[in-house]
Amino acid sequence: MNRNFYKVKKRKTKERNWTYYKSTTSEEDILKFTNIKNPDKASPRWKKAYELQILAYKKIHQEFPLVRFYDFKKQISKYAKLIYEDDFGFKEQYQHPNFLPDGYFLQYDQDNNQLEIFLIEVENKSRLTDEKLDTIKWWWLDSIDVEKYVPIYLLEFNRFGRFQRQVLNEGFKKDGFKLLKSYMNNE
Repeated sequence: MNRNFYKVKKRKTKERNWTYYKSTTSEEDILKFTNIKNPDKASPRWKKAYELQILAYKKIHQEFPLVRFYDFKKQISKYAKLIYEDDFGFKEQYQHPNFLPDGYFLQYDQDNNQLEIFLIEVENKSRLTDEKLDTIKWWWLDSIDVEKYVPIYLLEFNRFGRFQRQVLNEGFKKDGFKLLKSYMNNE
C-alpha cells in the first residue's frame, strides 16, 4: 500500500475572480479595478500600462471619493425610473446606454426630483472620439432628457489622473469640475 494514501492533501484556496465581483461602493470599485488590472499577473508588455491606469484611477478616487467606476447601466436606469416615476410611457422610451464611461457620479435631489450626471473619461483607458461623444449625446437626449431637463457633464482626465478639460457641459453651472468637487466636499 502507498504511504501517502492516508495523508490528507491540502486544498489550494481558490482565488476570487474579480471580474464577476459586484461592487457597491466607490472603494470597492477601486479594489476591483486594481485586482482586475493587477500588474503582477500581467504580461511584461502590459505591466506598465496597467500600473499607469491604476495610478490614474486611484488619483481620481482620491480627489473625488464618491465617483464610481462600475455598474453604470444599473445605476442610471434606477435613477431614470425615479425621475420619470409618473410617466406611463417611460419603459417604452428608455434605452440602456450602449457606452460605458470610465467613471461616473450621479447627483439625485429627492426634494426636487432632479438628477445631475457627471461622466469621467480617462485618456489612458479609452480615447474620447467624436463618435463616442455623439453616442453619449444621443443617448442622453433620447432616453434621459426626454421630458425633464437633466444636466450632464463630461470631464476628461489625462493618463496620470489629472483633470484635462470639460468636453460636454449641458448643465446649469459653467464649470462641471468645480461643481463635482463641491459635491464631494458636501457629502
